[in-house]
Amino acid sequence: MKNRLEQLPNELLWLILEYISPIDLFHKFFNLNQRFNTILRLIHYRFNLLYTNQNQFKFFLNIILPNIEYNWIESLYIDDITNRLYIINKCQYLRSLTIHHLHTENINLLVNNVLLELKQLNYLHLYTEFRLRDHDVNSLTYIIFSQQMPSLTYCYLDFQDYSRMSFDHLDITNKTLSLKTLVIDQWCRLRDFIRLLHFIPNIKRLTVRLFDSNTKGTIVPSLNAIDDFTTLVPHLIFLRAKLAEIPFIIATKILFLRLPSKLHELSLSTWSIEYGNGDLWETILSSKFPYLKHFRLIISLDQIPHTYITANNLDLDNIVKSFNQSKYFLDHHWNVLININEHDRLKFVLHTIPYPIENFQTTLYNIRRCTISPLIIKSTYHYVSKLSLTLHNNLTSLLYDYNEYRYFPNIEQFILYSNLINNSRQFQSIEYFNNLKTMINLSNIILLNCPEETRQYPIELINLLLKNLPKLKTLIVSYRLYTYLQTQSIYYLKNLTLIFAIYSSISPPTTRMRYLLTPNQILTNELILELVRTSFSVFSELQTLTLIVRDLDGFDNQFSEWLKTNFPIEQNILYDFLIFDKIVRFYF
Repeated sequence: MKNRLEQLPNELLWLILEYISPIDLFHKFFNLNQRFNTILRLIHYRFNLLYTNQNQFKFFLNIILPNIEYNWIESLYIDDITNRLYIINKCQYLRSLTIHHLHTENINLLVNNVLLELKQLNYLHLYTEFRLRDHDVNSLTYIIFSQQMPSLTYCYLDFQDYSRMSFDHLDITNKTLSLKTLVIDQWCRLRDFIRLLHFIPNIKRLTVRLFDSNTKGTIVPSLNAIDDFTTLVPHLIFLRAKLAEIPFIIATKILFLRLPSKLHELSLSTWSIEYGNGDLWETILSSKFPYLKHFRLIISLDQIPHTYITANNLDLDNIVKSFNQSKYFLDHHWNVLININEHDRLKFVLHTIPYPIENFQTTLYNIRRCTISPLIIKSTYHYVSKLSLTLHNNLTSLLYDYNEYRYFPNIEQFILYSNLINNSRQFQSIEYFNNLKTMINLSNIILLNCPEETRQYPIELINLLLKNLPKLKTLIVSYRLYTYLQTQSIYYLKNLTLIFAIYSSISPPTTRMRYLLTPNQILTNELILELVRTSFSVFSELQTLTLIVRDLDGFDNQFSEWLKTNFPIEQNILYDFLIFDKIVRFYF
């Protein structure tokens, strides 16, 4: 094999070797001979360092980086762990940068020492599950929505719901002229959205979350300042928006009727049944958007409106007919489907088909009212990559009358919620699992999440799942559930998150809630040491161990000093401690 490779010209070798992971590439070919060392130096590199352990990262720092040309590094995926962000400064010719687990303490470094130096950066994706301070987010957006990043065409701000995003601090004379695609996964008010449009004049694709703090449903005068958004964003052809607490009539006047008429796609998610009127949508879309190719709508409700009787198909059929029997919708091949299940957290979901976004929540045994053929239903959910199912009791009548047409072929993240109220040991796990396999392709799942620490989960079902998820890399469960799992099924996990109810520095716990909880719900210092120690023997490839406290009794002020004492740097185990998020994460 070696001789055959060496017979190939350098140009062909470059193309072939670029498809191999850089770390694997250097393990296999570095110092093989002088020719391969030269080839490795001049490859276009795309480094994915997400969740790399300490040994892998040291190999990257000490072996790979000194033996390549920095200006050939095109893209970088990296975690915000300790001082890892500093290596971005070595990659000033980056075209793509993705940072996961961004800490608010490091945003100042990112803004002042990293982003300003990346003059060729085209793509930026920032993700965090942690709380970010408002002034840190403001300093970040001040750089992004300006001319200080002249090549940036794609930006994805993937933040959490702890706060809202505002743009009052931006300089109206300093706009970004390069940005073409923007995704802001954090809530902002309608007035802030309109202000944002002033800073992205060349935007083509925009994804936002919008809410209106004006609960009376009247239009604030400041929102009437601009009649047509075409003057601000003339090139906008794609808008995806989540809408909360915005009445349909207000959204129509302030948003829909002001959008550029050249729009090609309008995709909306909302929690209001007001948006479920096909006749009104036909009037808006046919009169305003002559070039519209795709209209996507999702209405999700945690309660079925009291004016709708689910036992009577007529109420629901009238909603469906207003879309599916409209000539305008038929001509565009836009249909809607309704999912209803009173056992689910989301009891009512109306959506266009195919289902338009990555996230979907339902139950396995769904009660549907729709007029769509089974063949169409089967192909409706191929875009879904993150599926949430709710477990519930009273399955006896459903297990043996199971007729499920939905199919989810591309699920990567699988979340299980639990509404179980009886003993979970009585749950019919085998029958449920067998039916689950007919609805979901399990072979692509890389993350399993059972996030509810206080709820019961059927242990037999979870163990069955773990045995049948060949690509599973990340597991999130309560420690109480984890103690019952068959660990041989998760030997190759890369990321493990364990959830606790409370923390107590003393064992046995002295917390005021100790009499209400089982020992497996309480995180102690002694247990932390045991979990870190046993992780090496239980898991062969574990990269991160995350411990989360969910309820009131979080980490105390002395915990930080305890971590420093028990996990010094020389132990080669790094950790992050976020006291307000009640999270401690260890990196191996």
